Amino acid sequence: MDTRPDLTRPHLVTGVALSAAAILAVLTLVLFPDGPLPQPTPRTSFLIALTSPALTAGAVLLTATLGVLSGGLALAGRMPRTLLAAVAALHVLVIGVGTASMSTLMVAGYLTALAVPVAVVLLIVQGLRRRGPGRIVAAIAGLALVAGLALRGGVILTLAGDLGPKMLAGIPDMVLALLPVLIGASWAVTLVLVARGTEAARRATTWVTDHRVPLTVLAAAGPLPYAAARATWLTPWPLFAPDAVQLTADMRLWGILLGAGGLLGSLLTLLLITPWAQVFPRWMPGVAGRPVPLAAAVVPGGLVASLLCFAAVPTLHGAAMMDPALVLEFALIFPLWLWGPSLALAVWGFTGERLGAGSSAREASARITLPSAPGQDRMGA
Repeated sequence: MDTRPDLTRPHLVTGVALSAAAILAVLTLVLFPDGPLPQPTPRTSFLIALTSPALTAGAVLLTATLGVLSGGLALAGRMPRTLLAAVAALHVLVIGVGTASMSTLMVAGYLTALAVPVAVVLLIVQGLRRRGPGRIVAAIAGLALVAGLALRGGVILTLAGDLGPKMLAGIPDMVLALLPVLIGASWAVTLVLVARGTEAARRATTWVTDHRVPLTVLAAAGPLPYAAARATWLTPWPLFAPDAVQLTADMRLWGILLGAGGLLGSLLTLLLITPWAQVFPRWMPGVAGRPVPLAAAVVPGGLVASLLCFAAVPTLHGAAMMDPALVLEFALIFPLWLWGPSLALAVWGFTGERLGAGSSAREASARITLPSAPGQDRMGA
């Protein structure tokens, strides 16, 4: 059965390339154990914790090899849809979920925290370019930022000096943690594309699109417990602080940035139900007033949703490995089990809204009738 009408060539090529990258990564780890890639451990791989390194390597190699072969056959139009869906599901479970761990979430959190200062500076600069109250708010925020740098610049330099080398040294770890997310997310899209067009998929899309506002609000609430916990680092009673360690000023700053990263994710999620997700706002240079490309919201949103869903069970398992009493605490502070699926539904609903898949759009389309041709009514056609 020809799969090409539903699965675009670039997407299939991406899936094949990522599966090939998984094969290369496993072979590198097996053949060069002292090489640049760090050896996964039970704490950095859910599947290793459940089985063994050898079985995990074999499962990933088998899955990725099937992905390369299936993708190649699909490009040639010779891959049955059901078999392609099975291979895609295998990627999601074995590579996406199986090789995820608490470290996957940590890497994503660190990268988001580093993006917070950049986002703040960009917003201030763009605010100063506007006329009206926005410029006043941006000026006040800019002055506060400059004052903070003048008063506590040493703390920032200390944090940068400590964090910079660690982040550079941790690049191989980050690659190994995020590559499975890219692979699992890419093949999850394959599952979606295979199912697209079925009556069940259309009904589900209509429902999700009609309920996208509450689903998006629910997803935006996902990182708030963690952000609230990190906010306590401004108080004498910090939560999630290292035991028996006196928090220094630079450590408190890093904790606040991590919490601010959660707030940034919450705000970006809420944008999905605002006009800014439809048309670029006036304060964005170069693209102001233009329609927002669908991929600009769906790709990052889908990747984050995939990461959260993949890491949900492994994170709870990692907490149980540290201390079984931590499972409930992690489930509440890091509600990935709710946050990930709700974000995926929010992105799905946003896509349906942009494509006119809601029930209101369908009803409006159904009311549109073509004018009758001359004499058509008389002929009973």
